[in-house]
Amino acid sequence: MKRERCVKRRILFVIRQHGLVNEKTLYLFTYTKEGIL
Repeated sequence: MKRERCVKRRILFVIRQHGLVNEKTLYLFTYTKEGIL
């Protein structure tokens, strides 16, 4: 459960840092969603 929170926070942080959703962030988000959730 701790890993899920870390991953979600990491993704949100990356998206905030970039200011927009890139192909990489979108891919990572979908990958983690399918893999973890």
